[in-house]
Amino acid sequence: MYKNDEDVRREYWNEQVELAHDFMDKIHEYPVKECGEPMVSLRQAVKDARLTVKFSDTKIADKYDRVFYLRKGLIPKILAVAKELNDRGWFLKVEDCFRTRTMQKYVGLQDCIFDLILQKVIWENNGTPPSPEFMFRRLKAFIATTPKTATHVSGSAIDISVYQACNLKELNRGGPYLEMSELTFMDSPFISQEENTNRHEIKRILKTHGFIAYPFEFWHFSQGDAYSEYLTKSGKEARYGAINFDLSSGQVTALDNPKKILCSMDVIQEKIESALTRINK
Repeated sequence: MYKNDEDVRREYWNEQVELAHDFMDKIHEYPVKECGEPMVSLRQAVKDARLTVKFSDTKIADKYDRVFYLRKGLIPKILAVAKELNDRGWFLKVEDCFRTRTMQKYVGLQDCIFDLILQKVIWENNGTPPSPEFMFRRLKAFIATTPKTATHVSGSAIDISVYQACNLKELNRGGPYLEMSELTFMDSPFISQEENTNRHEIKRILKTHGFIAYPFEFWHFSQGDAYSEYLTKSGKEARYGAINFDLSSGQVTALDNPKKILCSMDVIQEKIESALTRINK
C-alpha cells in the first residue's frame, strides 16, 4: 500500500526512538571505571586561549545556571575544535556541558522540552495521548533518565551549535538546538543536502579531536565515557562516569547509585496532564 510522507516520517521516528531506547539500555550496563580526573572551566579556558566561542545564557528549567565545565583532559581537545572552527570562519556556541543529578532530572521535565516530545508522541500514536510508561520510554531517547546514562553528569559531554563569523548566523543543520522531531537524528533523511553536509562536517571536525557524536541528537558529542567507548567499539571501560564535583576545587567524586531512575511515573503522569492542558489551550 502506498505510504504518504507523513506515514514515512512517522515510521522513521518510531524506528529511531526505539533504537535510542535500546542504546540507552546498553549504556546502562556498560562498564565504567571512574578515573577521578578533575573538572575545569571551559569558559575560562576559552578566554585564556583567546578563541571566539559563545556560551548559552539560558537557564535549565528556568532556574539552574548552566555549568560550563568539562573534564580536564577534554579541555585542550575542545579548544582545538574551537580553533579549527575559527580558522574556517565559524565559531562554536556551547549550549550545555556538565549537569548535576538535579539538573539532569529537570532538564526533560521543563515545559518547553516535555511539551515538544509529548506532541511528537501523540502524533506518533495518531492523536492518542501516551501512558506514563510509554512517555518515559520516549523521553529516554532524548533525556537520559538515570545518571548512569547521562554523559552530561559525567562531565564528558558537550551540546553545541555552530555559527558563521561573517554574518553571525547559525550554520543550518536542519533545525536548532533541541529540535525534537524526525529531524533530530544525525542521519535524518528529511533534511536538505546542505544541512546534511553541515552536520557531517561538524561531526568530522569533532571526531578528529576525539569527540564522538550521539547518533540520535545532532548536537551532542562526548569523549571517554560509555557513549564514546560503546559507539567506537573500543572494548575499553569508560573512564568518565557520573559524578559530583566541587565547583571551587574542581575535584570529583563518583555519584552514589547512578542507576537510580531520576523521575517517577507519577511525576510523568502529572506532567502529561499539565502539558495537555497547555497544548489544548
